[in-house]
Amino acid sequence: MNLSRFKNQWLPACTIKELSRHPKRFLLLGVPILIFRQNKQIIALQDRCPHRGAPLSAGTLDGEVLQCAYHGWRFNMNGECVAIPGLTKKINLKNKKIPTYQTQVYANLVFVCLEKDEHTSLLYSIPALQTKNYHYHHMQFNIQGSILNIIENTLDATHTHFVHSGLLRHDSKRQSITATLTVSETNAEVLYEGEKKQSGLISSIFENNRNYSIGRFHFPLIAEIEYHGHKHLSAAFTFYLSPTSSANEHRAFLIISYRKSWLRVC
Repeated sequence: MNLSRFKNQWLPACTIKELSRHPKRFLLLGVPILIFRQNKQIIALQDRCPHRGAPLSAGTLDGEVLQCAYHGWRFNMNGECVAIPGLTKKINLKNKKIPTYQTQVYANLVFVCLEKDEHTSLLYSIPALQTKNYHYHHMQFNIQGSILNIIENTLDATHTHFVHSGLLRHDSKRQSITATLTVSETNAEVLYEGEKKQSGLISSIFENNRNYSIGRFHFPLIAEIEYHGHKHLSAAFTFYLSPTSSANEHRAFLIISYRKSWLRVC
């Protein structure tokens, strides 16, 4: 899959807890990115000095000036070169600018858009977190595989009896359900009805009973599963996929949303 199709979309690069005032390197769609905190802002720059290509993450941050560790070139927070040590004649420093990237923080994830334009979608808002009735926690991990296979596997319910036996479902406790597919320009959604409750550990933690569940794909690279009780949403699992160095190397972020009241009256 051509990763360039996602360069104008918001993708999570890291969690907010991974950041400090010390610049840290991340990879997103094959692009090395330098991300750090500065004056209550999240700064994202390309992690490559325009001089000899040295990683700026190996340099130092002095106030609001980033200095390359190789030849000491200095850049401000807008990526503009402000000093070149040893320069014997005047040159146009504007030609030495580092690419900068816009950032947003949502659910403690730092989202980066490499090439924001008129086709950039709005940042996806998790339905469960649009009210104040839910807590959330996140997990992160590295994963290998094709984008289509990973997204499909995340939303595939029929393998869970075997691969996740006991955690999600048991093969000996199957139920007959009805699945209804709805497709739009930005997402595909399957409504599952007739399953009273999954037989695994996850449902025993987050649900008392079930009215229906939803499996959803949302553009660009989001897979989401919702468990709905008779009165409200019981829990949601939102999976973000962010390709790093190639179309088969990714960072994955899982947001688990659940009711604040641990007394699950569904």
